[in-house]
Amino acid sequence: MSTQIDPGRNLTLGILCNAEKQLKLVLVPKPAEGADAVAYRIDGGPWISQSWRGEDKRLVLGGEEGKRVFGSMLLASNGIEIRIGAERPARFLAAGLIESAAKTTARCLSPS
Repeated sequence: MSTQIDPGRNLTLGILCNAEKQLKLVLVPKPAEGADAVAYRIDGGPWISQSWRGEDKRLVLGGEEGKRVFGSMLLASNGIEIRIGAERPARFLAAGLIESAAKTTARCLSPS
């Protein structure tokens, strides 16, 4: 899993390639029970909301929706903000996310 951390929020955004070679977006740590409404915005644009699934101590977005959001995040030129529930948004730099994504995507798509 490749990760990027917002130290001010102590929130990590991860890009995970599971055993089935599927990409998933992961937020760690998972907030309080029931706080799985996640919104993101790219380069200060409009907020886009989704429900992420809670798994153990993290929130996960996979499948077609995860791929769509992942693709959108790769188009960022400045940064990505992610807000969980009513919490203050966490900021992630686009360059760091793109570098992490490239490494994970290469591992996920390579034949094993």
